[in-house]
Amino acid sequence: MATKSTVYLDQIIERENLRYHRPIENFTTSQPKDSTLQFRDLIGNSERLRLIRKPDFQRATWAWTPQDCVDLIESVVSGRVIPGIIMWTSPSNNLDYILDGGHRVSVLIAWLNDRWGDSDADIIRFINDPEQRNEIKEAAREVRNHLNARRDIGAFEEYRKADEQFSRITDIGEAPKRVMAEDDYKKAMFYRDYIRGSKSFHVTWVTGDYLIAETSFLKINKSGKQLSQWETRLIEDRDSAFIRCIMSLSNPNSSKHYWPTDKSFTEDHSEVAKNIEAMSHFLYDALFEPKIVQPVTSMTLPFMVTSPADQSRWIAEILTITEKKQGQDSETDELIRQYRETEPINFLIDGHKVLGGLVRVFEHLDGPNNQPLSLGIVPSIYFYSGVRYVRSLFYGFIYWMFQGDDGEIRNRKLNFSAHRGAFETLFLANKELIIKTISRGIGSGPEVTKKTANLFQAILEALTNNVGDLEDPKVKTHIKTRTGLVFTIENLISESESRTRGFSKKQKSQHLLEELTSRALRCGICDGVIDPNSGTQHDHIMPHHQGGLTNSVNQRIVHPFCNNNREVIEGIQSGQRKIPVPVLRSNPESVDQLKLFPDEYFE
Repeated sequence: MATKSTVYLDQIIERENLRYHRPIENFTTSQPKDSTLQFRDLIGNSERLRLIRKPDFQRATWAWTPQDCVDLIESVVSGRVIPGIIMWTSPSNNLDYILDGGHRVSVLIAWLNDRWGDSDADIIRFINDPEQRNEIKEAAREVRNHLNARRDIGAFEEYRKADEQFSRITDIGEAPKRVMAEDDYKKAMFYRDYIRGSKSFHVTWVTGDYLIAETSFLKINKSGKQLSQWETRLIEDRDSAFIRCIMSLSNPNSSKHYWPTDKSFTEDHSEVAKNIEAMSHFLYDALFEPKIVQPVTSMTLPFMVTSPADQSRWIAEILTITEKKQGQDSETDELIRQYRETEPINFLIDGHKVLGGLVRVFEHLDGPNNQPLSLGIVPSIYFYSGVRYVRSLFYGFIYWMFQGDDGEIRNRKLNFSAHRGAFETLFLANKELIIKTISRGIGSGPEVTKKTANLFQAILEALTNNVGDLEDPKVKTHIKTRTGLVFTIENLISESESRTRGFSKKQKSQHLLEELTSRALRCGICDGVIDPNSGTQHDHIMPHHQGGLTNSVNQRIVHPFCNNNREVIEGIQSGQRKIPVPVLRSNPESVDQLKLFPDEYFE
């Protein structure tokens, strides 16, 4: 069944912090408040709009269908009773927060300003997502069509024009009600009531300190549209820096609203806040770009594919794994408690630490070309079955590759790079067997993180012990002993026959990916697949210091990590050097000492 389009209104009202920490004083706001929010104050760049915000953790204003929007506007113009809104004024910044009714106010503002989310300014955040941009534009077109199809509603501009007609008729001494069409006369009368300020939302004001406002906010959000258990956790635990990291990474364009700002901060701490915002943008792009289009025409696929409903939960899982856990709910809960609200400065430092853990992972996985630690991992090889994303493979790979201290991670990477060509051949041939066997009766995602990591470990141990010889029966024996799986170097992927004449987008994508993989560019050192769109370096086949010339004949494409560790990797491959593969421990220690990206990367 096709999903209903929804209208993008999240940009209408700016998002702002409800609070970061409770002040010592219990401030209250006892000033008299207007009991209404007048419609005439919601048009253009009014001074009243400048003071209105929605709380930082308010769900995205993106749930109403075009028909929902039209139904509200119909109630407004026909004079029916519309639900009021609930607001609170912050004692620290004197901004007015809409605790309940944000969607209603946003729809009204959109109608008054003909701003249905499809302007270039509104969808700038979706510049790299043409599919999402098209969906937003289609929803905006649909709501306008619905309005224009209703002669009794129409666009707000028609009401202003009806008022002008009304004035011209009265100026010549005629009676507007007799001369004008009935719908135009009603629109003119509505517009005059709008100008007088008699058209408005009723406002109930919450008075009190931050705690009262927060309690009201939580109660409202839990009593309205049914929240999932995870959505409830995001709201109730919003005083945890770990939750702030999840939201910051889920909504990088709103990242700055999730973190404290304080005039007493030193320049260093202000820089930490800027780094958090930069990391959020970097990580969002690293995880979710490029967007997948069908049919797939490139090996360049994102590290993570998720629906909007699952995005924040999956981000929580991957952040839990980079904190050296398996990504399970109980572990996430533990981290949420661990990073509970502290002083604003510590809150920033905790957030920087959590996001920094995932930045460290991408520094190793697929850093920029000048990043010597980058393995240049190709997601389509490791984390997809055809065009189907398998997040358990991503989770297991990270848990496996980045367990231990700096030295252990380096040794694992060196052994992996020394046998990467054979590793990928064996893994690709048995990927479907791995997925089906590990998931059967256990689950997916974080439920099989450790089991998947153990399998990667078994493959590397088998190849290391037998110098990457896929024909050596000891390789299969070792893997079977460790995992119970019988591997083959033959491709086990099969596809059910179809009697339809045309190939589906999935079939086309599957075939193209297989062709691209079989013909892929390979690293001149490790023989692993290279994606030219990813991090690569150019290496001298005969080293320059040994007299090798800098020309096309003596040039090859390599992974950055391979290029910067060439001698050690080639020593392992030749059998002249042996570096033990670090074991996987049940409870790996923290690796906080691993360095972050250099600060200049975020300049």
